[in-house]
Amino acid sequence: KRLFEGAELDPLRIEWITFNEESLALYGRAARKAADEVMPECRLALQTVSADCLLNGRDYGPILRELSANGRVPAGIRPGHGCYREDRPLDFLEKALWCIREAERSRRLGNLCGTVCYEEETYPRRVLHKSPSAIVTEAALALASGCDTVSLYWADGEKPERIEDYERFVKAVARARGYFERLSASTLRTSLGGVARCPGSKAFEQDGFSLGDAADLALARCGIPVTVAESASKHKVWYATDRSRRAMTEADFAKAKTEGLFEFVPETHPLVSTRQRWLDEIDRASGGRFPVRIDLPHALRVLPRIDAEGKTDSVTLLNLSIGDTEEFTVKIRNPRGFKPVLASPQRPDVTLECVHDASRDELQVAVPNLAGWQICTIFLRKE
Repeated sequence: KRLFEGAELDPLRIEWITFNEESLALYGRAARKAADEVMPECRLALQTVSADCLLNGRDYGPILRELSANGRVPAGIRPGHGCYREDRPLDFLEKALWCIREAERSRRLGNLCGTVCYEEETYPRRVLHKSPSAIVTEAALALASGCDTVSLYWADGEKPERIEDYERFVKAVARARGYFERLSASTLRTSLGGVARCPGSKAFEQDGFSLGDAADLALARCGIPVTVAESASKHKVWYATDRSRRAMTEADFAKAKTEGLFEFVPETHPLVSTRQRWLDEIDRASGGRFPVRIDLPHALRVLPRIDAEGKTDSVTLLNLSIGDTEEFTVKIRNPRGFKPVLASPQRPDVTLECVHDASRDELQVAVPNLAGWQICTIFLRKE
């Protein structure tokens, strides 16, 4: 403010963000030109950090357009940074929210972006930083969130450890490969469903605005599916926070109310009765079409993948507690198929018992207990 006394800060902020987009695009053009001189078919990719970093621009469309030569050679994007150890596992949840936003907004660009690859961070590498099982769980969370590929590495060339420990990691990834491939296939043909915070048309003009919000984590930690505003999924329910309300216009409010608006006050650790009220309000706002409902009061991350017809293609469940769940029911609305199969990275598939309520097109699926900090996916087969 001292530098620009008398200037209106909000217009200045959006001009600065736009300038960064243009600067990145110029870099992308130079990189594409250099690649074309030696290998025109070379695919270029962008390593990103937090999707909340506004200095990068409103999105990566301008630089991806240049890196891909306007779609001639689809570019890639590699979201994520941090989360080097498993001692703060809920950090993976926030990092996965960044991946959702990067994946959803990048795929809206069509053939400008051909790959969304998760960087499973292990730098600087130590065997005791992350167990092989924790790495597999983190990678699966990224795939369910929107990435279609995963970059995995474990070795530290300067400080090597026993070859047996590297082999343990490789074997764990090899066992999970089939699961990863099925999960990636579901992700590629879908968008992530859930409740989405409306950022508002004036989002990038707000003082202190961030694309992230603690309310997203609060909902995601208590078993309510959370997606992003950029998601193309049907039956999405909107919500607003104090921060986003300041950026919303009358037209934004009207659109959210028409499509379904969920009113709530964020709580990191809500009462069970509060959570049930949220679920009821979400069902009311969506007319009972919200993709998934789980009444079990347990710390779960729930990720429903929704196809272009509004059908639920798969549902990934991550137990965020160190304790096991009991057996519980997952209510899946608008299922793509009526034969649910439970798959996980390290165990054989299990066919699940279910009941179909045709009046609501709801598949009620019985899920066995899920171990602490373990992940699984319900794939919905037609046959």
